[in-house]
Amino acid sequence: MLFVAAGTLAINAGFGLNRTLGSLFDITTESAIALPAVSGAKEGGPLYKRWVAPAGLPVKGTTGSQIIPNTVSGFTSRPAGIYLPPAALISDAPTLADVSHGD
Repeated sequence: MLFVAAGTLAINAGFGLNRTLGSLFDITTESAIALPAVSGAKEGGPLYKRWVAPAGLPVKGTTGSQIIPNTVSGFTSRPAGIYLPPAALISDAPTLADVSHGD
């Protein structure tokens, strides 16, 4: 049994499959994070050209986890780790999916 455990850990370390023992055993310590509703992209050009940080913007973002629905594939996955930047934490947050850089 010791050799099986050592072999499993060695293979895991070699391929970097699970960075922690918690991820190896599907245990998460991240709390669930509420995701804001996605609205349509706003008009007016690329986000990086038109958005100005408001007063009171948080200094740091936040992390958490969320289960991504498997509506198409039916694949059951473990909760996804999510990072929300400071701009996503304000009311009337910009649509962060708008990554268009066309001029």
